[in-house]
Amino acid sequence: MTLLKAVILGIIQGLTEFLPISSSGHLVIFQNLLQTSGDSDFIFDTALHFGTLIAIIIFFMPKIRKLIKSFFKLIKLIFKRKLSQALKESDIKLLLLIIAASVPTAIIGLLLGSTVQKLFGSVKITGIMLIITGVILWLTKYIKNNKSDIEKFGFKKALLIGTAQGLAVIPGISRSGSTISAGLFLGIKPEVCAEFSFLLSIPAILGAQIVSLTNFNYQMLPFKMIAAGSFAAFVSGYIALVFLMKIVNKGKFYYFAPYCWIIGILAFLKF
Repeated sequence: MTLLKAVILGIIQGLTEFLPISSSGHLVIFQNLLQTSGDSDFIFDTALHFGTLIAIIIFFMPKIRKLIKSFFKLIKLIFKRKLSQALKESDIKLLLLIIAASVPTAIIGLLLGSTVQKLFGSVKITGIMLIITGVILWLTKYIKNNKSDIEKFGFKKALLIGTAQGLAVIPGISRSGSTISAGLFLGIKPEVCAEFSFLLSIPAILGAQIVSLTNFNYQMLPFKMIAAGSFAAFVSGYIALVFLMKIVNKGKFYYFAPYCWIIGILAFLKF
């Protein structure tokens, strides 16, 4: 892999991580087109996700600060046996919902880990999954009663969204697309869905980082390749995040469906 290819893949990762068109699916396709597929794919892909993680943290820093404060406040309330009082505070409830949703994500990730790594070599399967992602996105066009705020956002809904995120480890299934769509289907406000989806991605990406560090069966790329790709993913990811938040708030999430269908069909037919 050349430095230019690393940057190109980083840009693709950043743009597609937040836009609901599957970053993993695009990486599979472009790694094949650029002929960069190899033993280092999993480590490099994880490094690119780290770049987008930084973009999320910076974008949502005010909210993350509140969640950190809420964590320590939650600990105090637990020791005082006032958990019911904690659930009445929106930031503490949001923190608990993120923790709850992360459980099915982690379980699915561990169960499908080795299988998913094999799927990264199949562009045809990725194409099929992109088409499925497009269908999911298109169906959000017909949702009308998504007006629930965080107060009506229960733990059952959080677990369902966490499950959707877990299934998004399959290349071609968009993480943001599946989690935001799941929230919309469950009647949650678009802006709340988007915020929850991206905050929920933080522990998921961190978990992937830890897994990759313990994976010694893969060859490491030179540090400059990883650094260049991660930085490119960070810059393009931040731009994509700003753009997507505006699209979601306008209720135009389904706009991305035709793109997923076109790319999915081309990937399936070409490979």
